[in-house]
Amino acid sequence: MGEVYLAQDTRLHRKVALKILPLKVAANQDRMRRFEQEATAAASLSHPNIAHIYEIGETQGVIFTAMEFVEGKTLREKIHLEGTELTKLLRYLQNVAEGLAKAHAAGVVHRDLKPDNIMITGDGHAKILDFGLAKLIEQRPPATSAQGSSEVDTAMMPQHSTPGTVIGTVGYMSPEQAQGKTEEIDHRSDIFSFGCILYEAATRKRAFAGKDALDSLHKIVHAQTPQICEVNPAAPSELQRIIRRCLAKDPEDRYQTIKDLAIELKDLRRELEAIDTNIPPPAVSEAPVAEVPPGQTLSATISTAPSSLSTRASSAEYVVAEIKKHKVAAIMVVGLMTLALLGVGFGVYRVLRQKKAALSFQSAKFTRLTSTGKSLRAAISPDGKWLVRVIDDGGQQSLWLKQVAVLNSDTQIVPPTELYYSGVAFSPNGNYIYYSVQEKNDPRGTLFQVPVLGGPARKLLTGINNAVTFSPDGNQIAFFYYFEDQDRLMIANADGTGERMLATRGGNEFF
Repeated sequence: MGEVYLAQDTRLHRKVALKILPLKVAANQDRMRRFEQEATAAASLSHPNIAHIYEIGETQGVIFTAMEFVEGKTLREKIHLEGTELTKLLRYLQNVAEGLAKAHAAGVVHRDLKPDNIMITGDGHAKILDFGLAKLIEQRPPATSAQGSSEVDTAMMPQHSTPGTVIGTVGYMSPEQAQGKTEEIDHRSDIFSFGCILYEAATRKRAFAGKDALDSLHKIVHAQTPQICEVNPAAPSELQRIIRRCLAKDPEDRYQTIKDLAIELKDLRRELEAIDTNIPPPAVSEAPVAEVPPGQTLSATISTAPSSLSTRASSAEYVVAEIKKHKVAAIMVVGLMTLALLGVGFGVYRVLRQKKAALSFQSAKFTRLTSTGKSLRAAISPDGKWLVRVIDDGGQQSLWLKQVAVLNSDTQIVPPTELYYSGVAFSPNGNYIYYSVQEKNDPRGTLFQVPVLGGPARKLLTGINNAVTFSPDGNQIAFFYYFEDQDRLMIANADGTGERMLATRGGNEFF
């Protein structure tokens, strides 16, 4: 859509991607109004996996958008040109799903998700481009020739509700987009497009490739994709289930939120990475066994060996004979040798232990994650990817989430308030953040749970005033209730249900 230039922001001294809108779009007031509304909504998104929109402007009749310039390669290049391994592609797509979760929570739908709109940065993170711009792609007639996997032709179909057009990229449009059912297009259309990309990552082939654009559109509406195992036998069956649900023709049969999809994708990726890292090394080959020459029997082969070997005593036989003669001396010698070996072994163990401890300390690397000096409490997710922290600014506390490996990726997940936040913790699977909220003069607090990928906070328990502890499987939590006359050790399900008391302490006793 239009032309894109690499430009320099002279005021903030940064590179930006400058996108010039076509004159036909700029001249249409209704389309420009919709564009400004969508671009404004997209510009409000703040997520490390979404390319930020800095500015929407006009100069000398030219409409432009200034966007974050992302250096790297497109996901299409990673899939088709570099042949990136599946586990890495799943990590990129997990990033994409997390970014979409943020957008969908804000009511923003992409509508033109495809590998060309996903950039992979040099440090291996995915960023989604062109949020809110899909409706402005210029019309192009359907192609009549065969299309390769790198083509990104755009088709515009008549709407069924009101006059106008619906657009999207052939091969990645949802059935409702392909049929022009504008009233049915919502965040689940993005989930279908995401499934097309996921299929392409697993098979290196387009999910709905056809002879031409119209054939592809027909397949999107009526045909099922081939099983990924038919194209890539090494692909896990769990991935097939995820893709099949994404590509359901009826939006009601798809994932209802991209957040649920992101969680399943993360779990699958972790399982695949665990399998990759736990594969045992190749077994050491045994010494080759001499084969019997053709025409000779085993007994004939043995008879050709020198006869002196069968008549001369071996060194082992000699040692055994001497031990039988001097049993007491042999026992003493063996005992002394054992003590000596134990002493040497213990000494070596202490030296190695001290050396290992010194080396591990010397090689430690400390990275500063914050710089404001306003952080009070913090927790890092089990996979080391996310940091959640409590910030106190002028007596008001708020909760912020940051992607550890990405600079300037802070996102506020709980707005500032005069309440106190404490007990921040991640669930063992890294999908949820738990925290307690307390009044200034009340030590008892309320436990909340909020999804890492975005969404409203959920109230779980009241009267709690400490961080929760999780069971190894993450299904239960333990915590304390403190009262004036009695302390209670409690346990509950991770969602706050099934609360029950395990033990109590009173008087001068406490937990």
